Amino acid sequence: MERKYISSELNQIMETENENVEQKAAAAAWNWKGWYIFIMGKIELAKKCYDKAIELDPKNFYGWWGKFWTHFILGKVSDFQGCAEKLTEIIPENEYAYSIKGWTYFILGKVDKSLGCYEKYIELRKRKQKGYLSGSENEWTVKGYLLHILERFDDAMKCADKALEVNPTDNYALILKGEILNSLAEHDEAIKCYNNVICKNGKDSWHNYVLTLKGNALSSLGKYDEAVICYLKSLEHNHYPAIVLINKTGTLSKNAADAWFRKVSSLFDLEGEIILASFDKLLENAPNNAYAWNWKGNILSNLGRYEEGIKCYDKAIDLDPNYALAITNKDNVISNLAKIDKNQNKIK
Repeated sequence: MERKYISSELNQIMETENENVEQKAAAAAWNWKGWYIFIMGKIELAKKCYDKAIELDPKNFYGWWGKFWTHFILGKVSDFQGCAEKLTEIIPENEYAYSIKGWTYFILGKVDKSLGCYEKYIELRKRKQKGYLSGSENEWTVKGYLLHILERFDDAMKCADKALEVNPTDNYALILKGEILNSLAEHDEAIKCYNNVICKNGKDSWHNYVLTLKGNALSSLGKYDEAVICYLKSLEHNHYPAIVLINKTGTLSKNAADAWFRKVSSLFDLEGEIILASFDKLLENAPNNAYAWNWKGNILSNLGRYEEGIKCYDKAIDLDPNYALAITNKDNVISNLAKIDKNQNKIK
C-alpha cells in the first residue's frame, strides 16, 4: 500500500464524526499518520500529529515515542528529555523506554542517571528473557562505556568481559576493553584489542577509527613514529579527523617530527573542513538545532578555531539553556585557551 494512499485513508478516519470511534483508536490513527509523515521528512508536521494523539490519549506510549524523535531531529534537547521520562512513567516495564531515557541522559551529560537507566534496561531484559546477557547493540557495552567515563574501571572491565562472553568478536566491546586498558596504562594489552578489530575489519570505518586509538596507545608508550603511521593510515580512508599531538618528538629527530606534524595537520585540516561544510549545510536547513551547533563547536575547536567554536556553543546554549554537554564543551575550550595563554606568557 502506497504511503500517499495510507495517508489519505488516515485523513478520512480523523475527519469522521462517527461517535463509535473511540478516542484511543483516533489517537492510534494520528500516530500512524505522524509516522508516515515523519519518514517523508516532514518533522514539524509529524510532531503536530503526535501532539494530537497525546491530546486524545495523554498516556499514549507511541505518541510520546514519536514526539521524542521529532524533538531529537529538531535539536530540542531538553524537550526530548521530558518525552523520555514520560515513556518510563507510562509503561515502567518497557525496557526500550529505559534505553532511550539512558541515551537522553548521556547526551545531557548526566552520566550517573544514564547508567541507572541502562542498569534498569538490563534488569528488565533479564526478567523477560531467560539467560539474557545482551540486548540491542549490546547494552553491557553501553553500561561499560558509562562506567569508564565515571572512572570505575574494574566495573567497566566486567561489563566489557560480559559483552565479549556473548559475542567474542563484538567491535564495541573490544574497543571498550582497549580503552579501559589504556586508562589503566596497560597500553600493550590495549593494542592487542585494537589489532583484533583492525585484522577482521579490513579498511572499513572500524579499521580507520581503531587505527587512531592504536596510535594513541603507541604514543603513550613513546613509540611516536609508529603512532604517526597509524594516524596517517587512518586519515587515508577516514572522513573523521584523527587528533594528532606530536609535541613529544620521541625517537624522531626534531626536523622529522616537524615534517610529520605538518603533513598530519594538513590532512586533519582538510578532513575537518569537509565535516564542517556538512554541518554548515545542515544548519542552513535547521538553524535552531542545538545539537548541530554543539557539534559544529566541537569541530571548530578541534581545528584550533576556538573563538568560533565558543560562539557555536553559545548558540546551542541560547537555543537550549539546559544543554549540559554544550555548557561543558564551552567551559573546556575556555579552560584550554587559558592554559595556552599561560604557556605563551611563560615563553615570552
